[in-house]
Amino acid sequence: MLISDSKVDAYVVPSEDEHLSETPADSEHRLAFITGFTGSAGTAVITNEDNWLYVDSRYWIQASRQVSSSWKVKRVGKDGQKNWAEDLIENAMPVLRLGIDPKLITAGSSAGAHSASVGSLLEASNIHVIPLSENLVDRVWGDSRPARSKGLIGIHPFKFAGKSSVSKLQELLSSKYLEPSKTIGLLVSSLDEIAWLLNLRCEGDVKHLPVFYSYLWISTSSDTSRTLFVDPSKVSEPVREYLRKLNVVVKPYEQVWAFLKWIKAGLSPRVEDLKEKNDDKRKVVTGLSVSWEVELSIGKENLQTILSPIKEARAIKNPIEIQGLKAAYLRDGRASIRWMAEMDRSIRKEKKAVDEWEAADLLTTFRSKEKYFKGLAYDNISGSGPNGALPHYSPEKRACRVIDRDTFYVNDSGAQYLDGTIDTTRTFHFGTPTQEMRRAFTRVLQGHIAVANSIFPEGTTGVPMNILARGPLWKDHLDFGHGMVYIGSYLAVHEGPQGIPTSYPFKPGHIISDEPGYYKEGHWGIRIESVILCVEQPSKAAHEGTWLGWDLITRVPILPSLVDKSLLSLAEKQWLKNHNELCKKDLMPLLTDEGDGLARKFLGKI
Repeated sequence: MLISDSKVDAYVVPSEDEHLSETPADSEHRLAFITGFTGSAGTAVITNEDNWLYVDSRYWIQASRQVSSSWKVKRVGKDGQKNWAEDLIENAMPVLRLGIDPKLITAGSSAGAHSASVGSLLEASNIHVIPLSENLVDRVWGDSRPARSKGLIGIHPFKFAGKSSVSKLQELLSSKYLEPSKTIGLLVSSLDEIAWLLNLRCEGDVKHLPVFYSYLWISTSSDTSRTLFVDPSKVSEPVREYLRKLNVVVKPYEQVWAFLKWIKAGLSPRVEDLKEKNDDKRKVVTGLSVSWEVELSIGKENLQTILSPIKEARAIKNPIEIQGLKAAYLRDGRASIRWMAEMDRSIRKEKKAVDEWEAADLLTTFRSKEKYFKGLAYDNISGSGPNGALPHYSPEKRACRVIDRDTFYVNDSGAQYLDGTIDTTRTFHFGTPTQEMRRAFTRVLQGHIAVANSIFPEGTTGVPMNILARGPLWKDHLDFGHGMVYIGSYLAVHEGPQGIPTSYPFKPGHIISDEPGYYKEGHWGIRIESVILCVEQPSKAAHEGTWLGWDLITRVPILPSLVDKSLLSLAEKQWLKNHNELCKKDLMPLLTDEGDGLARKFLGKI
């Protein structure tokens, strides 16, 4: 009835919040509420007769398990299956008016498919995208919808940030995209970009991610015109004073929409030169991940979307951030070795029944004892057998599998430390792997080594790296359906713009995860993930320009018992030996507690 009452034929429910975050707060999990699917990415299309859920390869199996029979799961990418917008067009579905909350889709697309051409394609197919001011899921959710957190915002110390917010703002305003003659100001809507730029963090708004719901306005005309739109109750007096020194005024979160409309009208209560009509055609600049509602509020003609200069600056870690990340990965390596030793004893030697949730919780316990621990970086991914073939499977307490000694077990998990964000994956087998398993594991390892060992000229992007990661798997006609991402510093696990297979060139200071995998649906999965830092390589020929490579930061061993060494080259064998020896050299001195005998013995035997 709600769909009909809204005078549309269908309603689209994306997984994102109004900041287009990959990880929304509980109050923004509309897709999960309406479908039962808890994955981080997906889109639902609801009509009065049919319900469709579109998911990528990471969630094909999970979605089918979680949703009821009233939903049809569309496996995007499988057998030519298109995304939701293309599917509506190509299959001539009976949809003429498509309703959507404009806060939850990307500006310029009018279709939420992250492509500026999709909206025009829908319109050309006589499918009209209708922005609805009321979110229909919220109306159904009603009073049971969780409230947003009131947790206080805190200042992220310089000893972890490595650069003051004053310096970051000065560098931002020197960007070629923010010339006062061409630009009124910058609207920042990405939560992790605001947190990074202002050196602020907040626990509680978003699970595992220390950001806070806000918008930030930065005028190019005056240092005194910066406004943080945020729940004022979350800003303590010390933080308010800190913001004053940055010339940032706090305004209520909801006032951003009225502010944007003032700009559209050529007026502003704070910026003198906006009190006249904007006849000089200056623009409001935003990042690419900005909502359609922002575009509607400002006016498309007044908006310029660009690759965020904040995102680009944040991607290059400064020396203090790099030092912190290395220290965090060392401590986390110690926690991982203690956990690996205990798992090996309990499951392999003592034949105890340990389930997926218990295994993940044990690792969290070890991590929680480490310095600067602030919680998990994301939900523990802990899968045995067929659950390991689900790249984003997260077990539930007392409702998951006991770890099987006859198949693989995958643990992909991480912690948030004040000096670094962790993302590590290792694959285990607590019995004797089959030849098929060992061969597949070895192919994944070879892809991992190929990326970690690569040396490349300045300007190289993630596209050729993608071939390195997959090449060994392709030899056996195997592949995997996810990319390889980028790691933050006590912020998001996925940052960017660099990554594999993105087309953004790597630069010294970039950090990515090297994580090829293979997933045999219904049987088992494999993934090996380590974090690597882009560094400049010593020049062998001065006239040949700048060459780059990778420095391995993760300090967690890779188990040689899972490898078919007959498939490895001499160089690959040496890499594996060197990696594990490096882990021993760096971690053994840290295992000095009274109870570390088991961990030292386990590490020494690898």
